[in-house]
Amino acid sequence: MPTPRAPGAPSPMGNQPQQEYDYSQYMGDAGQQVAQESHRLKDGGGGKDIWIAEAIGNFPKFSPKGPDQGSNTYVVDIIMAQAGEKHPMVVAGRIKPDAMVHICWVYIHRNLGAGQGWYICPARTYGKRCPACEERSRIMANATLTDDQVKKACEPFNTGKHPMGIYNVIQHTNPQYINWSEPVMWWPINNSFMEAILQTKAKSDAVMEGTGYINYFWPTAGPQGGRHIKFDVSKKGKYDEYLGHTFYPRATPVPPHVLTQARCLSDFLYIGDESIPLARRFDSFYEEIKQAVEIVAEGQVAAHDARMGGQPIGYGGPPPGYEMPQVPSQPAPALFGTPAPQRGMFAECEPFGSKYDNFDECQTCSVRVECHAVSAPAPQLVVAPQPMAPAPAATAACAPTSPAPSVMAPSPAPSAPPPPVAPPPGGPVPRRKV
Repeated sequence: MPTPRAPGAPSPMGNQPQQEYDYSQYMGDAGQQVAQESHRLKDGGGGKDIWIAEAIGNFPKFSPKGPDQGSNTYVVDIIMAQAGEKHPMVVAGRIKPDAMVHICWVYIHRNLGAGQGWYICPARTYGKRCPACEERSRIMANATLTDDQVKKACEPFNTGKHPMGIYNVIQHTNPQYINWSEPVMWWPINNSFMEAILQTKAKSDAVMEGTGYINYFWPTAGPQGGRHIKFDVSKKGKYDEYLGHTFYPRATPVPPHVLTQARCLSDFLYIGDESIPLARRFDSFYEEIKQAVEIVAEGQVAAHDARMGGQPIGYGGPPPGYEMPQVPSQPAPALFGTPAPQRGMFAECEPFGSKYDNFDECQTCSVRVECHAVSAPAPQLVVAPQPMAPAPAATAACAPTSPAPSVMAPSPAPSAPPPPVAPPPGGPVPRRKV
């Protein structure tokens, strides 16, 4: 790599002298692939638990804020750095760890464990197993819950639509006099506030420039180079709002002394015990998240049981006006072989007898005998052959032949199972497997 020249004297924005530096390592295919993947995620959701404090050390963090009145204007440049082994696209095998990229991203579960801790989602970030996502899938598959109940139960296990993007940035404290003297900082921010908007602009502004895409993150300058990025931050209630995103072409490249300050951002991510090789770390991380998920799930069951007076979660009791079916002493005769309409314990039991012994609670169901009788196949008519009576010898030759009479005999009925032990009156109905 050639030795860079000493930076020129500070000058107003857009009038700095060019520097000679080999920027080719920043402009390879890997950086473009990361930008394309980030563009795909733009339409897609930090907490202390997702970072490794020792890895961050004293590296400063960028925290733009909106004032109580009006807005604050910021001008920054994104600084590219190595992807690292924990970058999502490196784990997926799509780029190498030493590839120069402008962003890392993670999806986050924000409400797990007793302290509502934050955990990186292995499923949405890396395509690995995630117990929180599995628990959400189980809740959504529970047909006994209403839509509102499903929505509320899933809340702790959601990740949000957008990932969190993580950048190396330098903030120009005096945009009219850029001298690149400020420190490089790391910046975690939801993609909906920044990256999704920048990716959209990179496409739309490129149309006016006659190009296909603006590589705003490249460290180079000029029409086909990188961009200064301006945005405004204002208050919207208790949250910050990001507006007015604008690209400004750089007149000079990012100086080398700034590039060397950038850090590998995926090194900051906590995805399990760092002493375990990455290939096996996700299994250990799965068990760690699972413990936090179980705390939340057990709390949901306990809260639901308290509201339902002891009924297990997933069963809200019989509907209003429902009466337990009674076994008649003399059942009404069937019409045309069809049993009279009856009702089972659950709506899933209808039509009555069609799902005999399909559920766990069938073993203690009070109408099990009836259900079995209805589910048994109808008797089949069988033609039993009968011996022919001997005809008189005198008339045997001329006697007309006639078919032998047939006898309709029912097939033996299946034996009824022994009566089960009925649940105590008013006792809870066993929970069905979902």
